[in-house]
Amino acid sequence: MLTAHLEYDVYVFVESWLNDSFFDCEIFDSDLFDIFRKDSDAEKTGCSRGGGVLIAAQRRFKASQVTLTNSDSLLDQLCVCIHSSTGDILYICASYIPPNSSESLYVAHADNIVSLASDVVCNNHICVLGDFNFSRLNWTPSGDSAALIAANVSSPTEIHIVDSFSSIGLQQVNCIYNQLNRLLDLVFISDNVNFTLSECMSPISPAVMHHVPLALELEFYNFDSLPDDRSINFNYKACDFSSLNDALSNIDWSYAFRGSDVASCYRIFKTTLYELCLQYIPILKKKVYKLPWYTKRLKHLKNLKNKFSKLYKSSKRIFLSSGTF
Repeated sequence: MLTAHLEYDVYVFVESWLNDSFFDCEIFDSDLFDIFRKDSDAEKTGCSRGGGVLIAAQRRFKASQVTLTNSDSLLDQLCVCIHSSTGDILYICASYIPPNSSESLYVAHADNIVSLASDVVCNNHICVLGDFNFSRLNWTPSGDSAALIAANVSSPTEIHIVDSFSSIGLQQVNCIYNQLNRLLDLVFISDNVNFTLSECMSPISPAVMHHVPLALELEFYNFDSLPDDRSINFNYKACDFSSLNDALSNIDWSYAFRGSDVASCYRIFKTTLYELCLQYIPILKKKVYKLPWYTKRLKHLKNLKNKFSKLYKSSKRIFLSSGTF
């Protein structure tokens, strides 16, 4: 089997054309790969061929399928969660939207991704790729950023997809056009991921007129943990909010972040805020118990003892508190 001899970690197929007459083991070695499929619903679409998406991941990643909010069988959309050895989590979403699809179908695809982004932890990573059939859009570079901008967005479906993905920090990075000089296959990745995108030199299926096999290499940024002095508690009630607001307003973040990657920008942002907090918010000093065993629970029991001791001395009677002693 061909896939047993290739070194790619994950395969994504859009328009797989698979149905229940095809077995997973006919495509991938099930001892090496976890296979996830969503075949086209021929009964609903009225088409016996076309559609369908597939994601196959090497078993060492312990991949699992993610249930999307809208799981309608008309949606050729699939999401898989992949765990790396470094603890990073990558959500890979494959989408296929047929040509001339309704606006509601585009909205459903986009809303599923937005909902996914709101549910996952912020430092996880998302990659959305597939055939969106936006043949009219022209994607151009945006300054020093790796992201490509569609300058001629106009239709409601184009606006909804582009704006929805931008709102959750996804950037379109594919600039490899097909033989008709169109870009049907789009690749959206989180802005906290470094990447290399190229034409695949050893694809399972060859390039055709409308589609170019792509190879995508992802590298996650490592965010340095900042010093965490848990003995410091800020007294926000006594904060000089006016001065703090003025200080924040005077920061030129564009200058502060200039020439820095995402990880460095994160570190600069967090450090700057922490330093301003130290400057404008008084610090509450925690009262540290001198003895390590003198806990809050022990202090509570001691107070109860003193309370009942006083009652006993004043009334010469013994009071029992159920569950306390």
